[in-house]
Amino acid sequence: MKKVLLGMCLLFSIVTNAQTDTTGVIKNAIQVQPIQINALTKDSVYQVGWSVFGISRNDTTGANSYVQLFDRKGKRVSEMNVRIPYSVLSVWLEDIVIDNYILTFLGLQKRQ
Repeated sequence: MKKVLLGMCLLFSIVTNAQTDTTGVIKNAIQVQPIQINALTKDSVYQVGWSVFGISRNDTTGANSYVQLFDRKGKRVSEMNVRIPYSVLSVWLEDIVIDNYILTFLGLQKRQ
């Protein structure tokens, strides 16, 4: 009985410790000015993450990106695909180009 009780207490302490240690910051996410995106659930965007897929060597039509929107605590509040045109991909030397395009497309601004 003591072993079962000790095991339950240990699991409970691990779970509560894991919940309090989270900072809510998503690794490699863009920090943006908070904006409410869903009035019914009162979801607000604080961070944006993206990944580009569907690029081929001779393609001149562009590519797709998978964009995730996160709240202050790091919970995903929305996700979508954003089409990246070839004109943006052709000058993609640094990720800031894609960052700026996606933020402009979604009407978001970087946090200062």
